Amino acid sequence: MKNNFVLFRTGFFILLILWTYSVVGQSNHTEHYKTVEKENIIKEFYRIWDSAEVEAFEKVLSKDLIDHEREEKGKTSDYQNMIDATLRVHAGFSEVKHEPLQTHYVEGDKVIVYWNHTAIHTGEVGGISATNKPIRMKGVDIFQIKDGKITEIWHVEAIHQIMAQIGGGRD
Repeated sequence: MKNNFVLFRTGFFILLILWTYSVVGQSNHTEHYKTVEKENIIKEFYRIWDSAEVEAFEKVLSKDLIDHEREEKGKTSDYQNMIDATLRVHAGFSEVKHEPLQTHYVEGDKVIVYWNHTAIHTGEVGGISATNKPIRMKGVDIFQIKDGKITEIWHVEAIHQIMAQIGGGRD
C-alpha cells in the first residue's frame, strides 16, 4: 500500500511538472510569436519608408493611425500624412536608410526603436537646393501595435542635424 502511495505521489508530481512546463512553454511560445510578429511589422514599416513604396503602408499601418507628434492636424488623416511625409523625404533625399540601433518590446503592444537614418541630399529641402551631401540623423520611434498593425506612433527626430549637414542651420 505504501509503495502504491509513493508511486501515485511520484506520478502526480511528474504530471504536475509536465503540465507546468507545457503552460509556461506555451506562454513563452506565445510571447515569442508576438515579439516576432511585432519585429516583422517594424522591419516592414522601415522598409516601406526607406523605399517609398507607400501603397504598401496599408499592410502595416492602421487607416485610423494616430501620430501623436504631428503638429498640424488638418484635412488629411495621420495615415495619409505618413504617406505624404515619406514622399516629401524622398523628394529631397535618395538612398534613404533607417538602421535600428536598439529595439525594445515593452508594455503590451509597444515597441521602442532607437535608429540611425542616412541619406543623400539630392533635392530641395527647406528651400535648400540639392548639395549631394550625405546626411546622418538619429531618432526614436515608439509604436503601438494592435491586431497586426501600427495604430499609434510617437517619434523624435533630430531634424536640426540634417539642416546643419546640408548648410541650412547650426548644430
